[in-house]
Amino acid sequence: MSPWVSGLLSRLFVRFARHRKLRFDRDAAHASQVNDDTLMAILRRNRGSEFGRKHGFAQIDSPATYRRKLPLATHDDFLTDIERMSNGAQNILCTDRLSGFGLTSGTTGKSKMVPISTSQRRKTALAMMFLPQGFVADLLPETRQGGRGLLLLNASTPGQTVSGLPVGPGTSLGMRHVLRMSSLFWTSPSEAYQISNQADALYVHLLFALIGGDARFISAPFASTVLDLFHTLELRAAELVYDVRHGTLLGVPNIDPRLRQRLQKRLLPQPDLSTWLADELSAGMDGIATRLFPQLTYINTVTSGGFALYAKRLLRYVGELPVYSSIYASTEAVLGIGVGLDAARYALIPGQAYCEFIPEGHIDESQPTTWQLNELQVGHRYEIVLSTFSGLYRYRLGDIIEVIDHYQRTPLVEFVHRRGALLNICGEKTSERTAYTALLRSTGLAGLQLADFTTRIDTDSLPQRYVFYIELGASERPTDVAALAAKLVDSIDSALCQGNSLYELSRKSARIGAAEVRFVRSGTFRRLRDIFVQRGASPTQVKVPRVLGDPDMIAVLEENPL
Repeated sequence: MSPWVSGLLSRLFVRFARHRKLRFDRDAAHASQVNDDTLMAILRRNRGSEFGRKHGFAQIDSPATYRRKLPLATHDDFLTDIERMSNGAQNILCTDRLSGFGLTSGTTGKSKMVPISTSQRRKTALAMMFLPQGFVADLLPETRQGGRGLLLLNASTPGQTVSGLPVGPGTSLGMRHVLRMSSLFWTSPSEAYQISNQADALYVHLLFALIGGDARFISAPFASTVLDLFHTLELRAAELVYDVRHGTLLGVPNIDPRLRQRLQKRLLPQPDLSTWLADELSAGMDGIATRLFPQLTYINTVTSGGFALYAKRLLRYVGELPVYSSIYASTEAVLGIGVGLDAARYALIPGQAYCEFIPEGHIDESQPTTWQLNELQVGHRYEIVLSTFSGLYRYRLGDIIEVIDHYQRTPLVEFVHRRGALLNICGEKTSERTAYTALLRSTGLAGLQLADFTTRIDTDSLPQRYVFYIELGASERPTDVAALAAKLVDSIDSALCQGNSLYELSRKSARIGAAEVRFVRSGTFRRLRDIFVQRGASPTQVKVPRVLGDPDMIAVLEENPL
């Protein structure tokens, strides 16, 4: 494709994206009505399904009637029907043809299969591809000319159902349908997105981005993946310089031979480029992003929740580049769109699914009364309940959000934590945000670089206590690990008391013991992420739980003390 044609298509893409943003603004101005209309559209579409006939969808005349007739549900309530659908049964939960089954990440439990209909997949694609670009065009006018970016996603799926439908992370299923257009939007060829090994895929993404030299953004689902990209650049600089110079792929000896052959055809020796690259890399990693990619305008990645730690460590590489946390999504549906730079706050997107909300004080009830979109209050927290076009009805998602403000008439929210992702011994309910803030403050005061962490409750101690597992930066080499751990314990305990008054009361009454710090070897958290990938999670979307209960993962931590 000629540069002129590519540029024209890119500008048309941006124009359409801005149109989608204007449409979102119109919907946001009538968010509650759009939310209700979405439910009625879901019921009309699926009233002929087995589930729809059983629950009288054809007779439901309003959202209020719907909420009275159907109880709140969890994934377990749909499990039998999902298994039937995976075996090839049609028209069970929804009437639409299925596109595949998404696998949840399994952060707070076992990974789950979620049906994804063709219509839901298309809605997701429109929201995820165009809506962020529409907001970016308003936030950063220099992006309106379009251009390609470095996208870190994976299109490989780990399996398929008995009936032949693909099973994998939701983004992987979506990527499969746009690979033919990859060279228009992204610097990597389609083959790069089919490499299953994450380390090899990142290397190939880097190689082609360096050769192209025209990346205008870097995009990944989570900040941890962008950080891995720059770690790959730092650790494998010599291999990249060699492969650029000689037009080879020696840095990835183990990729599929068919992919290798197709990738190799795209490479030519570039000695001048390799000399420039070697000079830039020898000058260090500070601000390397814009030094290697002068046209780079922003980073697009999620920085909320547990990913704030990785976003902080990214600053060395990306400097002052704006970071746009664009999408708040789950395997089940796209939920929100980022409306500003450098703040992970999302306007809920009406029309993707029907949303209800359970106030935080009632989330432990089995059938609490739900609140509607227009009833949410600023400063309050809620669990999200979804009804989707793919056949999940009054489905308790498990995400806890806090309403910060409003965008038009749709709530502007922050993700707080997953239901169950709390440290809770005697009702103190310490959130992962509070635990992270306490740890970050304590390691900062001690002059330590925090690479990663997680926590668990030690139920064998008396009284029970929190355990913090900490991986330090690669350059950190404490001489006295035990003394450092003891020093951090006092600081963490003090910060937890300041951040949670109920924890402070429980400590004073000796209902909770002093926290314990256990340092682990460098690379230990990489092993935890590998476990998730082995269980079916996307390599680019692995979330390390900040509150851990999985015995296999706890064993990995305990077996790798510093």
